[in-house]
Amino acid sequence: STELRKPERTQRSAFVQTEWRPIAARQNGAWQLTVIPSLRYDDYSDGGERSSPKLALALNRQTATRLSLHGSAGKSFRVPSMNDLFWPAGLYEAGNPNLQPERGREIEGGVLYEFSRAGNWQLELAAFDSKIKGLIVWIPDASFRFSPENLDDAHLNGIELSTAWRSNGDRLGWRASFTRLSATNDSKNSINRGKHLVYRPRHKFDVQAHFALRYFTLGGSFQVVDERFTNAENTSS
Repeated sequence: STELRKPERTQRSAFVQTEWRPIAARQNGAWQLTVIPSLRYDDYSDGGERSSPKLALALNRQTATRLSLHGSAGKSFRVPSMNDLFWPAGLYEAGNPNLQPERGREIEGGVLYEFSRAGNWQLELAAFDSKIKGLIVWIPDASFRFSPENLDDAHLNGIELSTAWRSNGDRLGWRASFTRLSATNDSKNSINRGKHLVYRPRHKFDVQAHFALRYFTLGGSFQVVDERFTNAENTSS
């Protein structure tokens, strides 16, 4: 059974981060390089302990416009949530108390350009690549009952292109983004190796907008997604 009367977890964590500027901008229009090393330590009573180092770099140039290049590389660690472990067994879903923590490495980078013309604009291009051992995914069985499982290996990579605008005073604004994602089962001994992970669309387009009035703010969002596979074999979507 996945039911537990009093599920408990003790977590101890520590985080340290510092910044170093080997190249400091001493005048407008000069480049500035910032190096940001960090280290996180987690210890879970039911998930073990893990140290997760990360190194981030940021190169900025500020004039009437702003150009920023950034990148980071590090390790990741995530324990199963209580819902993953102990969701009460029902007709359509059930937790899995045998799940193991996720461990991975992540690399990301991008470029951001900001300028002011009839408001404030942002243009950004970002790319990411992750390899995760034990990725937790909720997968339906033959009777369409969902339960989480650990994948031995998963590979996720993609790009995101976004643009945003806000008026002077930030009363009106919008943001639009497009994401292309490759998320595959990379487990060597799986018959589904190379298959796309369930419910992760290859392409996604998002738009958000807001309008601030005196006492409240109106907002809305719109999303278009590509087809998503509903089983690990990629035979249905």
